[in-house]
Amino acid sequence: MARKVIQATPHADIGARLKAARLSLGHDHLGDYAENAGIKPNAYSQNETGVKRIEVDAALSLKRKYGVTLDWIYAGDESSLPYKFVNGMARLRKQK
Repeated sequence: MARKVIQATPHADIGARLKAARLSLGHDHLGDYAENAGIKPNAYSQNETGVKRIEVDAALSLKRKYGVTLDWIYAGDESSLPYKFVNGMARLRKQK
């Protein structure tokens, strides 16, 4: 029997950072988090899972509502993130 190979989606890194940002703010439910930023939950779910790359307009909505920087979303650069994110992500890493 052939083994099924699971490959990462092209946008998995971006999706992982989106999820980390949401969880670091204490938002367990993706739907409310997305709606509060003016993003459709089903579209945002596809962004977090890496099925689709988040569009710049949606990323800007996250920046305005929650302070998530575009540098973090697209490049993984933590240097411009607000302290609340860095602190929240450190907490998440310790839980793993």
